[in-house]
Amino acid sequence: MHFRSLLLSIATATGLALAASATLQAAGDHEGSHGFKFGQPAEGADPDRILEIDATDMMNFNPNDIQVETGEIIRFVVTNTGTLHHSFTIGTPEWHKDHEEQMQSVAPEDMMSHMQHEPNGVVVPPGETRNLTWKFSEHSEVQIGCHIPGHFPAGMKGAIDVG
Repeated sequence: MHFRSLLLSIATATGLALAASATLQAAGDHEGSHGFKFGQPAEGADPDRILEIDATDMMNFNPNDIQVETGEIIRFVVTNTGTLHHSFTIGTPEWHKDHEEQMQSVAPEDMMSHMQHEPNGVVVPPGETRNLTWKFSEHSEVQIGCHIPGHFPAGMKGAIDVG
């Protein structure tokens, strides 16, 4: 009986280790909160530049075409000039596509808390300003986008050229 319990414990521990490994690998592939190939959050760091961005009810960001240098730390100061909630997120086109699909299943009342767990974005209530500080570590195709339902497909997106 003791030997059988030992084998069961070993099998259980092995299964848990394999499941944890698969979960960490999947998270890394998705570029979720575990890291982004093009950079990382830099809260608390002194920015090289501060970029002011307006999020408007015309479903756009102003400016929506941004140039940054590899290694540069940017503080995005995002002001919602409209009457609707907006979000400001940065990610690869693939990340935005995946995130847009995920957001379709988030209830409107859960939208604000959902973004609190995303290191690459903020939700900006009407008339308010939020900051996001980011260090761009390598050349990559990066986009900005708003993932409040309906906003991204309506064109609320832009490009960041990391050169």
